[in-house]
Amino acid sequence: YFHDIDGSGQVIQSVSKFLNINNCIFKNIGLNNVSGNQGLINSSAENTVIENSLFHNMILSNSFISFGPNENIFINNTVYEINISESAKLFSIGSSGTDLQISSSIIYNINLSPNDYFYIYNNGNIDVWYSDFDIDLPMGIGLLGNINEDPMFADPENGDLTLQWGSPAIDAGDPNSPLDSDGTRADMGAFF
Repeated sequence: YFHDIDGSGQVIQSVSKFLNINNCIFKNIGLNNVSGNQGLINSSAENTVIENSLFHNMILSNSFISFGPNENIFINNTVYEINISESAKLFSIGSSGTDLQISSSIIYNINLSPNDYFYIYNNGNIDVWYSDFDIDLPMGIGLLGNINEDPMFADPENGDLTLQWGSPAIDAGDPNSPLDSDGTRADMGAFF
C-alpha cells in the first residue's frame, strides 16, 4: 500500500530482470520535478507485470508508468483520477522493440490530452484488449474488445472503486482470462 506521498522522484524504480506488482494500492500521491521519462513507476526491467492493482488520486509531473524493454503486461488494474502535466504521458515505452499489453483494465477520469496517453519509441508496440478507457483509443494501437463507457464505480467520491450492479465492465474482461470466483467471465478492473 503506497499512499499519501508528496515529493519528487519515483515511487518504484526497477533495474532488475523482472518487476512484478500484484494486488497493490497506490493512492493520494503527488510527484513533482521528475525528469526524463520517469514517473510513478519507472521500470527498466526486461519484463514488467502489473496486475490487480489500484491507482487513484494522483498528481504527476511526468509519466504515470514508463516500461522497459521486452514484454510488459498491465492486466486487471483500475486507474482513476490521475492528473499529469501536459508534457508527460500516461504509458511510455521508451526502448526499441518494447511490447506492452494492457488488458481487462479500467483507465478513467484522466486529466490528459488523448494524444498524450501513449508514448511509443521506435519499433515499440502497444495492444489494448478488453479494457474501458475514457477516450477513443488512437490509431496505431492494437485494439480488441474495448469500451468507452462510465464504469459505474460504487462510490468514487469516497474511494470505493468497486463496480456497482449494471456496470458495463462486469463480465467484460478478456474472455481468455481465468473466470471470476463466481464462475463468470472476468470483469475489467482491479476488483471483482
